Amino acid sequence: MTREEAVFKLLSYQRNVGATLDDVWGSVAWRFKNKPTRKSLLKILRKLERDGELTTVGEKWFFTPVGYKRAKGEQQPAQWTDSDGLILLAALHSCRREGNDLDALISTVDYFNHGVPTREELHGSINRLIAGRLLKIKGGKFFVTERATELLEKVEATGRRSPLRQLDRLERLLDCPCCGVQLKVVRWRYMLDAETYDETVKAYMKRFRGGAEPN
Repeated sequence: MTREEAVFKLLSYQRNVGATLDDVWGSVAWRFKNKPTRKSLLKILRKLERDGELTTVGEKWFFTPVGYKRAKGEQQPAQWTDSDGLILLAALHSCRREGNDLDALISTVDYFNHGVPTREELHGSINRLIAGRLLKIKGGKFFVTERATELLEKVEATGRRSPLRQLDRLERLLDCPCCGVQLKVVRWRYMLDAETYDETVKAYMKRFRGGAEPN
């Protein structure tokens, strides 16, 4: 097995959660008598990115739809994270009827949480919510699904009306073993590039917060 093959094998295993350079090095280095350096493995990752098979968001590398098609073998299952409930709640309150854009999603998260979501949080949560059939995208707009609306109805049925109380209950519902939303595979169909994120956040800050930096 070559170093490139070993890197791709690790990425394939972690295709539902992404992988950091340290993840790659920790998995690949021990396989070779002459251990590769992190720098040499980074070159392999960047080549895969140039070939259109990987994208980097924050410290993690993710398959693009092109790379995901080539991935095979055992895979680590996906899991819900702390930001997913918040992004879903924001979508439920801002994208229910006619859908809405990324700006609306960001502004609603900021309104609820007093902080602008990072690119990493948005990229991860949006893709997981799409994978869980709770969110969909059409014509550049986000729409919540009937499945997501049913979750909110369950939350509201408990008498929770404030966003913070709804968020706590929604997070519990997502992970509930009996009535939650099972999440195994995330295909990373939604690509949030840095330029789009930065431009959207800057426009929002200028309009609503006087250009102040995000928390």
